[in-house]
Amino acid sequence: MGYDLKMYSPLKQINKSNVKRLVPVWSFSTSNDMGDLSQPTVYNGVMYVINGNWTFAIDIETGRQIWRTPVNFDRGALRVAGGGALMRGPATIYNGKLFRTTLDAHVIALDMKTGKEVWRQKYAEFKEGYNGVVAPTIANGVLIAGTGGGAGLHFS
Repeated sequence: MGYDLKMYSPLKQINKSNVKRLVPVWSFSTSNDMGDLSQPTVYNGVMYVINGNWTFAIDIETGRQIWRTPVNFDRGALRVAGGGALMRGPATIYNGKLFRTTLDAHVIALDMKTGKEVWRQKYAEFKEGYNGVVAPTIANGVLIAGTGGGAGLHFS
């Protein structure tokens, strides 16, 4: 629903009278034992799903995995992020790239077609209690990534 993250759909095809007729047409495992709390991002027939361990591109018609990219992060960040089930922000897409954060406070750019990492930037220090669990956003062509945590926790 756009870069302003409405997080709802104005579509009216599903309503109280027909919702009971919905049936699954495919299912997909995100291979994540830490939980999935982030909504997917859908663009041009592809659903992009992120969690603490993976980034997926899934064909929305068939449920077929297009690509899967592991999220490499310092596992020490799991202590700060409460076990890693806190990936609340969805993927952000812009100019052919998918942007996401990691639990150890990095923002990553992936190529939307291949899932290959284009670049990675650290923006906070997880050892000071910060983690990357918020969706990045784009404003006037500038990527903005926020943090969670920062409650004064320090790890060595």
